[in-house]
Amino acid sequence: MEDHLGLTDPAVIKRLTRAHREDFASARPRIAVPAPLPDRQSVYRHYEQHALQGVRFFDRAGRARARQTAADYTDQWIALQQVESEAQRAAQQAGFDDQWRRLASNDQDTVLGVLASAFDGVPAYVPVAIMHVDDDRTTLALVAATDSALPAGLTGVQRAQVHTAMVKSHSLAAVRQTFALAPGIQSVRAVVVRNDLRRPCILAFSLARAAIEHIRWDTADADEIIEAWASHVCLRPEPHGELGAIDDLLDEESAELARDAQNEVAQRLARQTAGDGHGASGFAVIDVETSGLSPEYDRVIEVAVVATDSNGNVVDEWTTLVNPEGPVGKTSLHRITAADVADAPRFTDIVGELTLRLAGRVIVGHNVQFDLRFLHAEFARARLRLPHLVSLCTYRESHDYLPGLQRRRLPDCCHAAGVVLTDAHAALEDARATAGLLRIYLGSGHRRAAEHRRLPAQAAQVPWPQIPQSAVVAKPRPPAVPPPIPAPAGALAALLEDLPVADVLPDGAPPSAAGYLELLAEALDDGVLTEDEAAALADHARFAGLSRTDVDAAHEGFVLALARQAVADGRVTMDERRELNNAAAVLGLPVSMVKRLLSAADAEWLAQLSRDRRPLPPGWTYGEPLRVGDKVAFTGGEPNRRERLEIAAQAAGLRVMNNVSRLTAVLVTPEARPESRKGEAAGQHGTRILRPGVFEQMLAYVQPAALTVAPPEDQTAAAKAVGRDVPGIPASPAVMRAWARQNGYVVGPRGRLPQEVQAAYQAALDQAGIAEAAR
Repeated sequence: MEDHLGLTDPAVIKRLTRAHREDFASARPRIAVPAPLPDRQSVYRHYEQHALQGVRFFDRAGRARARQTAADYTDQWIALQQVESEAQRAAQQAGFDDQWRRLASNDQDTVLGVLASAFDGVPAYVPVAIMHVDDDRTTLALVAATDSALPAGLTGVQRAQVHTAMVKSHSLAAVRQTFALAPGIQSVRAVVVRNDLRRPCILAFSLARAAIEHIRWDTADADEIIEAWASHVCLRPEPHGELGAIDDLLDEESAELARDAQNEVAQRLARQTAGDGHGASGFAVIDVETSGLSPEYDRVIEVAVVATDSNGNVVDEWTTLVNPEGPVGKTSLHRITAADVADAPRFTDIVGELTLRLAGRVIVGHNVQFDLRFLHAEFARARLRLPHLVSLCTYRESHDYLPGLQRRRLPDCCHAAGVVLTDAHAALEDARATAGLLRIYLGSGHRRAAEHRRLPAQAAQVPWPQIPQSAVVAKPRPPAVPPPIPAPAGALAALLEDLPVADVLPDGAPPSAAGYLELLAEALDDGVLTEDEAAALADHARFAGLSRTDVDAAHEGFVLALARQAVADGRVTMDERRELNNAAAVLGLPVSMVKRLLSAADAEWLAQLSRDRRPLPPGWTYGEPLRVGDKVAFTGGEPNRRERLEIAAQAAGLRVMNNVSRLTAVLVTPEARPESRKGEAAGQHGTRILRPGVFEQMLAYVQPAALTVAPPEDQTAAAKAVGRDVPGIPASPAVMRAWARQNGYVVGPRGRLPQEVQAAYQAALDQAGIAEAAR
């Protein structure tokens, strides 16, 4: 197409006319994964701390009994968690199996919910308007774009030809995605209606699943596919390449579909010029708790709406649990059990009440697109269509109203704004807190506040469907009961707590990318990312406008940021390494990359701690000094002093180890020949032994880490090329970027180099200059 037209820059045309070549992931049975068990050592330490309270330090028998009690309680609690985890997994798997059975057997509500959620993310220039399911056949009514979706600079004939190719390509993409998501569907009938005042039907065709297996999707144009493989094709080419009206050619079923789509277009056009003036005004702050991350397969299990006036003052609130008619998902996250929702209303029971509370208002949420996608899917399952809404996201707006935050989760924003959040992941409490943020935003005097206060006037123009209210009574969440035992966070969850998500964003990523990364961090909050969660996250990434390159860069930066958190205490535990490997694997990164990222993070950590170190004093008599990153071990001696020295060693940048290996720099002990296991290992490896007093003196003069990397070989030439041949002065960004890659740092092909990389590079040049001067 683009070659035939002779376009000078066909990239945009390719994107518009080759949507059908995209790969769509096929639906598959979901496998429930048991919730991860807490680290036993962490649980034991929790019980030990309480058991040892009141036991004197020198009461060895009492302390032994206390530790045994802690061990017994730990075993009991871990066993209980195993039973609960397996019960939840079994219930979730039963729900997954039932859902797959209904999807594979073409249950209408299930198929409609899956398709509606998927097509909610279709680009705005070819949205899906109407869908029906009949046995193993489904029908789609598509609304085509006006030619305003096309790039400027085309002639009239070119615009007509490209528009026609685009309509055909996106129609095929919708059909192909339908087959991928609904494995029981064997045939799809699609009709396309023009999106203008005339709104004629311009294309209709059918495609069978058996045919798509033989199509060369990666090379064939949309014209070729429709001509060779589609059946019951209706189209009427006009002289300049446009698609003419075909309403007189349609069979009865297709004509009915076209009329539905034409009515949809008429409503959209009317919406742009005038509203119905009905409904309340102001804002509706919404929050949903869900059984998972995927609107296609997971369900809403709790919803809350807090209504405010145009200044953000609360005027009403409402909440209910919702029976998902399936598994409730991670109870450990939202604390909602299957028993809680067993007698709760279904979404179809509360959709009328919910619509009444949302109609005429601006829809507000923290990462509101997540909530809206689930609402779109639930409305579709109820055979209703959510209108195009006016919305405001307190997460995205926090970049303007609350600048400088590293994390922008709801608790982070509430803390920064002084808003009370008493019970995170309870829908009503989250909605109340989000309403508090909204009130702060609107009253801040910020330049955006006046613009946002005008949004209710726009929202009042949106026509909502009239839905009868059910007599079913809402069921609020029962009062929260604090768990008798605080569950300790897993290794990865602990790393995520203070992760600076803003620093992970790839250069040039759209603003919605930050919301995707927060969602990724939340999904990993329990230390595990299942493949189903990863698939749902990929769907959210597409909806956020992230390219595959953006996602890969974000994932790599995300794991690097986690690696930095892991090495921040000077050591990486086996649990942390294992969970980082698991996270990398599910995010589509090679597991081997974790080792490289940990090395890069460790080098950054060493470089940071090596800054501003005191030089050795004149007359230094303690031999080789300790260096940042050296491994040290302790054995014997008075416990309190030993504990103080361990803390001081960590503060000085040393790694305190529990054993002695060939990599251990020193063993600290008051004994000349320690007979402990550590002492024996020190003898075998020739490890240096220091008395506590000497070690204490050496701690005051810990030197920078030993240089383990070198500048690139062509540094001298590169420096001369820019007129600088003095070591210590950084060369061009290209040279620094090449050096960083050679030495294990993760850097992108463009954008500003991280400060840590620049500092490490400068340190390497300085060291090289010192060595050269010494020669």
